Amino acid sequence: MIQFDVNGRISSITINRLKAHQEVGRYMFGRVRSYFERGGPAERPWPPLKSGAETPLVTTGRLMRSGRWEASENQTRIVWGEGIPYAAIHNFGGVIQHPGSSKLQVFTLNGKTVYTRFTKPHAIPIPQRMYMLFERIDRERIIEILKTNLITFTAME
Repeated sequence: MIQFDVNGRISSITINRLKAHQEVGRYMFGRVRSYFERGGPAERPWPPLKSGAETPLVTTGRLMRSGRWEASENQTRIVWGEGIPYAAIHNFGGVIQHPGSSKLQVFTLNGKTVYTRFTKPHAIPIPQRMYMLFERIDRERIIEILKTNLITFTAME
């Protein structure tokens, strides 16, 4: 925190960067968490799963629970999916090249359990289900947080 006194009508101005970064962190963490709870941003819901599960990306809850945030005087950091190999492909979308297998595989397709053995190599498209995003409303809210928390003026008594 930086504090200095000014002669005149304002007795002090406090610049509290840590508090501002903490508020931004809490806000953005809550926004990302809400995407998991709702199945994506309200304006762009995530594509449904072929398995028929209600909300994509919450089957095991591992990705949803992986979020954390930290703040310092100089930055706010939001981290999601650290150490989870499939985190990035779900956020950005892409294609997984399955090498094929001779093992018994069990999966759900269109709400039904499917058993298969000896699959051939094939591509598996993963649609984009962006959870780490920065929308216009976030920019507006963060500006408001900064205006409110970054600089505090104390009137002269």
